[in-house]
Amino acid sequence: MVCLLAVSADPAAGEGIHAIQLTGRDKGVVGEIPFQSHNQKVVSNAKGIFITHGRRKNRIGLQLQRSTDGGRTFKTVYQDKLAVAPPTIETDRDNNIYLIYPETGQRRTRFLKFSAHSGYTRPVVSRSYNGVYSAAKFASVCDPRGRLYHATQWGHLLVIDTSGKLLADRHVFKGGGGAGPSYPHLFLDRSGVLHFAMTTADAEDKIPYESIRYLKSPDTGKTWYAMDGKRVSTPTTCAADGPSTMINLPDELKHATWLANMHVKNGKVHFMYLARIPGKERQHYMRFDGRTGTREIDSWSTWNNRFGGKKLKIHSICGMFASDPARRWGPLFAVGANGRKLAALVSTDNGSTWREHAESRDVGKVWAEGGARAVTRDGQVIGTLATAKPQWATTQFFRFPVRPPPKKPSLGSGRPKPTGKSSTRSLSPDLQLTLAKLLLAKKQKHKAIAVLESIVKDHPKSKAAEAARKLLDRER
Repeated sequence: MVCLLAVSADPAAGEGIHAIQLTGRDKGVVGEIPFQSHNQKVVSNAKGIFITHGRRKNRIGLQLQRSTDGGRTFKTVYQDKLAVAPPTIETDRDNNIYLIYPETGQRRTRFLKFSAHSGYTRPVVSRSYNGVYSAAKFASVCDPRGRLYHATQWGHLLVIDTSGKLLADRHVFKGGGGAGPSYPHLFLDRSGVLHFAMTTADAEDKIPYESIRYLKSPDTGKTWYAMDGKRVSTPTTCAADGPSTMINLPDELKHATWLANMHVKNGKVHFMYLARIPGKERQHYMRFDGRTGTREIDSWSTWNNRFGGKKLKIHSICGMFASDPARRWGPLFAVGANGRKLAALVSTDNGSTWREHAESRDVGKVWAEGGARAVTRDGQVIGTLATAKPQWATTQFFRFPVRPPPKKPSLGSGRPKPTGKSSTRSLSPDLQLTLAKLLLAKKQKHKAIAVLESIVKDHPKSKAAEAARKLLDRER
């Protein structure tokens, strides 16, 4: 079944701002699509872009779609009539695709593995784990060491190898203090540390989501620690005064605080959430130091409740972060709603400052925007959103490039000046290294890092690349 998807762009997205490309899909279908931003339902590898959907109308349930043209069109490669919430989706170095989800009404979790050799049209592995399940709230992440992690709504962490064998079932969060586990988030950093965040639910349901808790594990979930390194015995309570790290502010415990997304980059842990205080909503972007647990930045207090640049801002219940895991010093992107449009911000200093990067056309309503935590091989941030509320209304795929937006040429200029990236790459690696040192001397660290990264990428075996790596390590 082939779905031809109409691509629309907004040429008036703004001077110096990319237009977010939107691809319409399955318009008017009723079902849980795409259901919030706490987990990953979009991923890319060398074989294309993949999206998962869960649909309930006419009992047409799980769907796996694939695009081989950068997200311009999609083909449904696999579907199952079982009514499910949209599965999480992960990929590995061999371009396999993994779907994990709870089977509705079955009290079990299903694991599916698809391979490129079969065209992703049927699972090569299908396994279920009885007694460990979720309702519709769960998260997964792939470990390149040959395993996957799956967090359930009830605070369990499943460790599964790539053949579908269940290696461990670890109970991490439990109810307590009038709160219980609800929406999990998972992230695996470059050093192999597993980060586990949980939005908790009020047991009496007076407050939909009470607090946001955090733990980390350096050993595949065997032992757990608060962000400041203090050992925490598990399962640990979801109580506000529990030993896990509380991300939200103490005075927000009486208001709904739902974690939209978590991302880890270069030792910093990034969070995005909206504190829904009646008449005084707080848009939080928070950055913590992953070693000390210090809250370094909070957009509410640091930037007067504004998370954005000069022209665009994010004010949104849902949202996502994305970066290139292969570029330690590469940019970090944040995506969320800006009124009736989808907005993207970029930070080149790991969250210290942000500026506008991309914007969509007016879509009427932005809801459940989320996407892939890693940018694509060709340099695109990708994801899905619903363009009406509730979240099972019209779903669209979005994408935008990570490269800096073009700047408007100055008056009297026949054409824009070449960018620093393209002009410096025309130099020899030794001259680029000299330029980077000059930039560092002028305290233009981020420009220097970009030049050093290009040396390592374009001339990896040169002496200049060896010196560039040493400078990158020194400038951490």
